[in-house]
Amino acid sequence: MDYLKKPSAKTSIWRYRRRVPLDVQKAVGRAWVEQSLGTGDKREARKRAAIVTTTLEAQWDALRGSASELQRWRQGVEWLNQQPPYNPTGDDTVSLVASDEWDALQEGKVKLPQGATKEAYSAWLRGVNDVKRPRVTLEDAVKAWLKERKPTASVRDGATRVVKQFATLVGDTPLDAITRVQARKYADSLVAAGTAPGTISTYLSYLRIVFTSAINEQLIDDRVNPFAALRVHNDKAPEEDRLPIPRDTCITILREALAHGFDQSDWFAAAMLTTGARPGGLYKAKLVLTDKVPYWQIPREKKSPPRAVPVHPMLLKALAGREPPKYTIRVEQLRRQFIERHEPYTAYQCRHSFNDEARRVDMPLELRLRLMGHSARKVIGENARYGSIEAVLEGAPEWVEKMWR
Repeated sequence: MDYLKKPSAKTSIWRYRRRVPLDVQKAVGRAWVEQSLGTGDKREARKRAAIVTTTLEAQWDALRGSASELQRWRQGVEWLNQQPPYNPTGDDTVSLVASDEWDALQEGKVKLPQGATKEAYSAWLRGVNDVKRPRVTLEDAVKAWLKERKPTASVRDGATRVVKQFATLVGDTPLDAITRVQARKYADSLVAAGTAPGTISTYLSYLRIVFTSAINEQLIDDRVNPFAALRVHNDKAPEEDRLPIPRDTCITILREALAHGFDQSDWFAAAMLTTGARPGGLYKAKLVLTDKVPYWQIPREKKSPPRAVPVHPMLLKALAGREPPKYTIRVEQLRRQFIERHEPYTAYQCRHSFNDEARRVDMPLELRLRLMGHSARKVIGENARYGSIEAVLEGAPEWVEKMWR
């Protein structure tokens, strides 16, 4: 809600009008807030109204006592910057009046001015144009950054999760006390957990941006960002350069994966080789066994609908009425376990092996592209059909069954 009041016939200027919440009306001293937004352009008026709304809600939170230390500090600094020096009756009596007002403030007998905090008002009475900055943590900084930037839900969730991870590692360390050594320690812990280099870079970029924002917003003094230019080593060996895994090796992996252990890593490897999915996509895939044609429902990274890949007969035979293993660890750990068990090959190479195997059995081009999640229209052109999940599943099982014989 933007709380805009339409201009009257006498003026083209938009106004801001909003009812003061009941629980703070007495402290505010009025039931409504109304003020000019100084513009006749509705789009600009909305932007200015949003700023007014943020300011008012911060003030009301402070009156309720529910504002954070960081919110109170910002509100106090903003109020102080708008005030003239405290000098009500002349230079000779400033000290005496300020002293009386100060005592009354400490005793809780003074009504704070509109928008002021107790800390800001006491600083003003003492002739100080500053409020002591509170102790700021990384969690405080990310909350301020999210409120300022309003990113997408995925970015918000990712940044919040990464900050919690880092806080678990370093404890309750103030933001201005975070060191380069701690930043490196966090990056090393991600490497040890098998996190992909690209993912580590993304995580570090969240921390770097939040830290930079805290400096820009003066939550901490200007200093070197400990997360800046922190390099992530990509330890890929030449033989791991995403080339297809040799066919004989693939068949060996499948036999071992489905024969004995049948643990999470075994199931992950077998599913990778028989679906052609990316590791992240397979991790989120849904196995549908109740359909006429059992299939994997594999989500795509973009907003396109999920794709369907028939379950290979080898996997159906291995299940034999039992439930497939459920993943209780993150995809990064499954990737790392694949590398440890099947060096020098990586999980992603299974996708290329699936493609080669589909070529070996002469699977139709359009079907192969759809099973792998490629755009058939980009490769084939306008002659490619717009296919549904059902259409793909009708002709795919016989081709998938031929693979890995």
